[in-house]
Amino acid sequence: MNYLKPIRKPNFFILGAAKSGTTTLHSCLSQHPEIFMSEVKEPSFFCDNFQVIDNELDYFSLFDGVENEKIIGESSHVYLTNPGTARVLHSLFPNAKFILLLRDPVDRAQSLFHHMRRHGHETINSFEKALAVEEKRIQSPSFKKDQYLYNYLYVESGKYGRQIDRYLSFFPTEQFLFLTSSEFFQNPEQTLQKVYKFLEVANIVYQPIQKLNEGGNVKSPHLARILKNPLFSQGFFKKTGLSKVLHYLNKGQKNQLKEGTRDMIQSQLKEDQELLFELTGIRFF
Repeated sequence: MNYLKPIRKPNFFILGAAKSGTTTLHSCLSQHPEIFMSEVKEPSFFCDNFQVIDNELDYFSLFDGVENEKIIGESSHVYLTNPGTARVLHSLFPNAKFILLLRDPVDRAQSLFHHMRRHGHETINSFEKALAVEEKRIQSPSFKKDQYLYNYLYVESGKYGRQIDRYLSFFPTEQFLFLTSSEFFQNPEQTLQKVYKFLEVANIVYQPIQKLNEGGNVKSPHLARILKNPLFSQGFFKKTGLSKVLHYLNKGQKNQLKEGTRDMIQSQLKEDQELLFELTGIRFF
């Protein structure tokens, strides 16, 4: 008698984009009785140069809790920007469904910059200065990074048209649902109904959503990284409240875009926006 539990595989992916509300959407879908979403968000297993989970057994164990759910999914924003992922996913899951939640790429770029600062990855203290070195980062094989490369490329990672076009060269359009962050947060009930219809699951009673993984800025990314270390986030520092105090003291102001920055980014993304509109009917500017 075979007592081995069958391996359950995903048939649904939230591809991104980063800092567009995917954590909130993932949480909403995990509450649906017909949908199983991996407890670990962003496993990034099918990204060839940045994996949170890099072992096949560990990856598929994310879905061990599946019972009778119709939809089995995970969310990894790196799958959208990583050039090789679409081909890999098509070879393994040709019938999978995909949701893309897209945000105005200028706002998303600034939000991603603050996210990288907050987590101690980005050491440049000005958004505009980080934009100025983006091309150099792309071209330099010696660029020292401790995070996924595209998370440092604030404009390049917002070229949704190019990224989606890559996926559509492998999968038919019918396997995709394209949404915007604004419609999701402004009209969550209608948006979730659209999602349920796309996934072919029951339209359950709407539960008010809470924004998760919201952004912010820090004064020192080095201190932010130290505070994420378990030695500081637990034990004495947590019990005495010192960790919370240091987090508060390290909280910085969210910088406003300098004059001309928005226009500059929009100019760089104009051609890609045309492609995005052609492929999805979505245009941000």
